[in-house]
Amino acid sequence: MSRVQRFLTEDRGASTVEFVLVMPLLAVLLMGTIYTCFMMYATATLHYTVESAARCYAVNYVFGANAARCGTVAATQAYALSTYRGPGMTPALTTTSFLVTDDTTCNGKKVEVINAGYRLRTGIMTVSVPITASACFPI
Repeated sequence: MSRVQRFLTEDRGASTVEFVLVMPLLAVLLMGTIYTCFMMYATATLHYTVESAARCYAVNYVFGANAARCGTVAATQAYALSTYRGPGMTPALTTTSFLVTDDTTCNGKKVEVINAGYRLRTGIMTVSVPITASACFPI
């Protein structure tokens, strides 16, 4: 048997070659899954933040219980910013990222996020995903 025939029929190391071919794809899939979970967490946390800020503004506006906390628009924006505990947004959240208004559709106070996004890293490329959240608490 010649060396070429032995080389072509040899199967030692086949699993190593298969591993080398499959491993980068699995790593990219794993990274994409992890960052997608971070994005979902950021979205859920942002929704909780605006719901909490809308409630705080509506309750303190009506009862005046803690006016320094959420009695004004600026105080409500600061409260919303301090409540958010999720991963970093792009651009970074500031007090002006939260729009606080009176809403006639729900007859209450509305808080919404403007210009927020999450940078989703998939392992191959980075995608900027816009994230919005809005909440209205009736008074």
